[in-house]
Parts: sequence; structure tokens; C-alpha cells
Amino acid sequence: MALNLYGKIESPSGLKGFPLSMKTPKVTDSTEQGFLPQKVKQRHVLLLSSSVASLAFGLLIPHFFLPALLFSLTCLGLLFLFTRKPSLFKASSSRRLQDLKDNMYDCDQKINRLEKLLDKKEYIQYGILAYQILSQLTTIQTESESLKSFMDATIYKGISQRVRHEQNKIKASLDLLDISRITGSTDTVLQEILKYAPEITKIYQNIQSDHLEILSKLKESENKTELLAIHDINMNRFRDILLGYLKIKEAPKNYNRAEDRLIKAKAAMEQFDTDLDDTLKKLNEAELGDFEISLRMMEKKSYGQE
Repeated sequence: MALNLYGKIESPSGLKGFPLSMKTPKVTDSTEQGFLPQKVKQRHVLLLSSSVASLAFGLLIPHFFLPALLFSLTCLGLLFLFTRKPSLFKASSSRRLQDLKDNMYDCDQKINRLEKLLDKKEYIQYGILAYQILSQLTTIQTESESLKSFMDATIYKGISQRVRHEQNKIKASLDLLDISRITGSTDTVLQEILKYAPEITKIYQNIQSDHLEILSKLKESENKTELLAIHDINMNRFRDILLGYLKIKEAPKNYNRAEDRLIKAKAAMEQFDTDLDDTLKKLNEAELGDFEISLRMMEKKSYGQE
């Protein structure tokens, strides 16, 4: 599957067969390969020889024994420091590579669950898990970039390509289902829509958005009571159609002419969405009354001067 590090990955788009096994994190730094750069070796040899020579000099000439001993210990301390630092750096890199491998394995398991949720049409859980995976994929990409110099080039390239592939695939599915960030959503109707009728998600969200904006504008109108009553009647009709649509979608075999009724109901909801857009335009135009008057007066004044 997508980010499987325990074998060869299986994927479309020509990525099949990349060996991404990282059971034993491979650090490509020279300290991991059992040899040191020549300059480092020379430095270590110089420190060790200086320490031995200083100690020998102190033994031969007792008067200089204490300074020679201090110099020898200093050389040994520097040698220990220089040899210890690469070891610590190497150990830290190995731990980070292991953590990266574990994170990728966990992400791979989540992607498997995500696909099963999509097959079962459990769109709410799908949306929540999908956004978690997208965040995890970003972390994997960032960490692999940071550890790029400590892994084979084919492994790094394979990880980057697989991360981009999964990100694009998940984002495309979210766009297709029109699922926005729904983590912790309390809209039970939206949850039912995502579960049984994802094709009307955008219609529902548009209508809800227009509904709230219309309410806010009607509260400031002079005949708000009458207009609010008319709007409430229309919204109640929409809700009746929506609930009926969801019932039929949940169990179409239990209703006569299910397909025909679903088509008519969806068309009615789409028309209502358009009607609300027109209503908002009219309300917005009404707010421009003073603007139009002032604009005409300015235009007349301008023409008169000409």
C-alpha cells in the first residue's frame, strides 16, 4: 500500500517496485560505513601521538612531569570529544529514521482504513480521518526532507512521490464529495447527507449559508415580520423535501418510484438554492438605494459642468 516501508510499494503512476524497506535504518554518512575522512583520521592520530609524546617527555624529565601530564590529558579529552560527537550524531539520526519509519507505517494503516470507510460510504468518519492523514503526510514529508542525506536517494524519492500521490488522491476525494472541515460537526442533518446523499452536500451548504445571510438582512428591513414569515414557509418546504429525499436514499426499496422522486426532489432543491440567490441579490440591491440616488446626482452634476 501507499507508504509501506516493510516491502516493495505497489502503486500506479509508474512507482511500482521501489524498495522502501527501512527495517534497519541506513545512514549513508561516512561514519556509519566504518571509516573516517582522511583529515579526521589525521587529527585523531595527531592528538593521540601528542598525548603519548607529552607523557613520555614528562617521565624523562621529572621537572616537567606535571605540565606534560596536563597537556597529555587535554589531548586525550579532545580526542574523546571528537570521537564521541559523531557517535551521538549517528545515534540521533538512527532514532529519527526509526521514528520516521514508524510514522509511515502508522500512516499506511490509516490509509487502509480510509479506503474502507469510503467503500462503506461512511463519509463523516472519512472526512475526519482524511484530514488527520493529510497532516501526518505533511509531517512525513518534512522529516524525510530533513533526513534526506541519511537515506538512499531511491528511498527518499519514493517517499516523496508516494506522499504527493496520497495527498492528491485524498484531496481529490474530498473535493468530489464536497466535504469541508467537519471535525466535531454538530449538524445532524449534514451528517445524514454525508452518509446517504453526498451529492447534495453543496446544495445544502449553499442554502444554509444563504438562509443565515437572508435572516440577518431581513432583521433590518421595515416589514421584517411579513418577510420573515414568507421565508420561514419556504425554508420549511425545503426541509420537508430534504428529509423525504434522505429517507428514500436510505432505503429506496421501501418506496414507490424512488428514482423518479429523487430526481424531482433534487431539482426542486437546486431551484430553491437559485431562488435564495435571487432573493439575496434583491436585498443587496435594496441596500444600494442611497448609493444609486447619490450616484445619479453626481452624474447630473458632472454632465451639467460639461
